[in-house]
Amino acid sequence: MTPQKRKDWLKTGVLVGLFVIVMNWQSLSERARGAVDYDRSVAGPVTLFSTEWCGYCKKTRYFLNQHDIPFRERDIEASTAAMDAFRRLGGSGVPVVQVGDKVVHGYSLARLRTALECPSCERTKTASGDANGR
Repeated sequence: MTPQKRKDWLKTGVLVGLFVIVMNWQSLSERARGAVDYDRSVAGPVTLFSTEWCGYCKKTRYFLNQHDIPFRERDIEASTAAMDAFRRLGGSGVPVVQVGDKVVHGYSLARLRTALECPSCERTKTASGDANGR
């Protein structure tokens, strides 16, 4: 192999490596952030409104399972009740995740993590003794 071909292969390898990193950046950064500090009694129950074919729903499902977060899944194409609830939440695309009274529209692990960790709920709990203000 000539030196020029070797350089071309090296450049191609570097570009492919960078492409893989960029395409997986969100999941790589999510791994670096560690576990989600989810407390159902503080943040509330989790419901995932999804469809069977949605790739982002699959990614959301995977995230919740990886962090051992119990959730109820409602397929909006298989159930009119699920579709009605989805619409009441302002859903226009999937996934939609409801965490207690908070709603995350679309696929965003950062927003989902914020809703699950419920920092404002935790401040309320710490300041007043519990989440109900008692």
